[in-house]
Amino acid sequence: MNLGNQFKSMNIVYYLGAGASANAIPTINGIRTRLKDLIVFLSKYLKENLNETGFNELNFNLKNNQTILIKIIDELDWLYVQTQFHQTVDTFAKKLFLQESNELKKLKRSLITYFYFEQSLKFEWTDFKINDFNGYENTLDLRYDSLFANIITRKNNSLEVEEKLNIVTWNYDLQIEMALKNYFNLPINELKKNLRIHPNRISYDLTSGDIRVQDKFQVFKLNGNAFLDSGLSLGYQSTVYDKIKTELNAEEIISLYIDEIKTEFSDDLNLTNSAAFKYFNFAWETNENFGTNYNGRSNVIESAKKILGDADILIVIGYSFPTFNFEIDKKILSNCQLKELIIQDTNPDNIKERMKPLLKQLNLPNHNNNPQLKYSPIEISQYFPIYKY
Repeated sequence: MNLGNQFKSMNIVYYLGAGASANAIPTINGIRTRLKDLIVFLSKYLKENLNETGFNELNFNLKNNQTILIKIIDELDWLYVQTQFHQTVDTFAKKLFLQESNELKKLKRSLITYFYFEQSLKFEWTDFKINDFNGYENTLDLRYDSLFANIITRKNNSLEVEEKLNIVTWNYDLQIEMALKNYFNLPINELKKNLRIHPNRISYDLTSGDIRVQDKFQVFKLNGNAFLDSGLSLGYQSTVYDKIKTELNAEEIISLYIDEIKTEFSDDLNLTNSAAFKYFNFAWETNENFGTNYNGRSNVIESAKKILGDADILIVIGYSFPTFNFEIDKKILSNCQLKELIIQDTNPDNIKERMKPLLKQLNLPNHNNNPQLKYSPIEISQYFPIYKY
């Protein structure tokens, strides 16, 4: 999709929800089924489920860290069982937050574990599925790859991402980072810093100051990052995602995560403390309540608001504007003065109606005929809308 030269100076913002990663990671309603698949898959590496020969054939790490593997599986099973009493994982998390329960950390850790395997194991897990195949054979939603292939250019013998294009996302997965890593071949933390993907090691503790960079590609992750980053507390630079290679088999990928758990939590099998729990937030967590946010979160949200205030074109992809997120959506969309709103969804007109309480321009009479705002609905497709300048 080409906007033409008249849009050369336009500021474009992609506004992403779970549907933007849905070809690799199920949306919130599908996570519970995948949790069960993962529990069954990991359980086949337990000593109790193997004969002596099978157990002896496991790699050294799996044989000698069965206690940690059991802990990982038990926590996934806990989340699976508990979510049967709640509509979604998010509603369960909200209950734990309201109760000021330390089990909110347990829930976050379980989701961090789930996202690691969903984004690292490709064939082995889906081949072992106990549920009907749902199309998650890819660890990366290839629509991100297509997007970045179109907006990354080579300048002065180096790669750059198109200017005047920003992403604001509610997703706490690493799909954006993984897609960009395929091009820039940098460690996750360095990639986040160099390409201004927030929160990162710098913006984690930055409580004031505009973190935007004028006319540069930037990403603002409103819910943070669902991954263990040992360097946050121990000073290491690499993450477990940087160690994943395509040639690794399932045992090696599981072993990497066991090593990450051991590094992050040492001998604490209660797994209670990690800076990663604050790195990963839900919309309704605030700095004033229960202290579950990373220090710079309000600054990231405020910077996202300013980015959207400067946006000429807003492209909404795979996001339904749920009630849980209403207050932040309202805050960061409040200053929008758009020239075009594009919604990519299975029912884009329904999403537009949900946006009316949030976007003042949609409440103007005859806004579709108003030259200040053009509305373009797009049915869900195998690509993200791409604008070449």
